[in-house]
Amino acid sequence: MPREKSQNGPGLEFAARVRKLRSGTYLTRAKFAEALGVSVGSLQHWEDGYRSPDAAALALIKLIEFNPPVMLSVLSDSRINDPKWRAERKQK
Repeated sequence: MPREKSQNGPGLEFAARVRKLRSGTYLTRAKFAEALGVSVGSLQHWEDGYRSPDAAALALIKLIEFNPPVMLSVLSDSRINDPKWRAERKQK
């Protein structure tokens, strides 16, 4: 059964924004998803308009829109991308 595109939340307009933002950074879905700390599947669902990001991911997307080079640099250098640190945070 085919999935329906999101009717509530940011929807297709937001999907187009995310696609445009990612393509403007010249990052693959995998690298962009890694910077956001989400799965490639989640990012793909946002870009295709099937799902909307949670509040934390939406905030990061808005910050990246504001200043892509700086925010992606901060995210790539931060411990948010460290699997050990993330695992420790989940245990707390």
